[in-house]
Amino acid sequence: MENSIILSILIPAYEYPEGISRLLHSLHPWNQDECEVIISDDSVSVNIVNEVSNFIKSTGSNIELIPHKSSYSAANNWNNLINNANGEYLIIMHHDEFPYEKNFTQSVISKIFYSGNLQVGVMNLILLDDKRKWSALHFPAKLKVWIVKNIPKYIFYRNV
Repeated sequence: MENSIILSILIPAYEYPEGISRLLHSLHPWNQDECEVIISDDSVSVNIVNEVSNFIKSTGSNIELIPHKSSYSAANNWNNLINNANGEYLIIMHHDEFPYEKNFTQSVISKIFYSGNLQVGVMNLILLDDKRKWSALHFPAKLKVWIVKNIPKYIFYRNV
């Protein structure tokens, strides 16, 4: 049977349950036949586990929570997520980033099908400031478009 999961939303977590809760609520609801949400938790405490459990109980959402022994390397946590993903397309979203648009997952899936041959997508996200308050768009949209068209390698050098 062919995999029906189109999109894997991968969330690295570390000791910030409020951010995980806010992110999950901003993504909800998602079509669980087309989209999976996986959280890899490097935390020492059980706060993330408790927050995700409460979210699952209140929404009935299916979320895979993977405990991950902290190596103090974000990249190891990201790789753990990628290794466990089933989707054809992957998005790594951090606990301090939130979708700019409503119905985010359905919008992303629609754009995947509309593009026909998407390999890399750059999204508009809202970023929290140091006080964990809504800040601004993570990176100006017009600048992202220019970068992708003119110097695409730059998206790997900076967190665009």
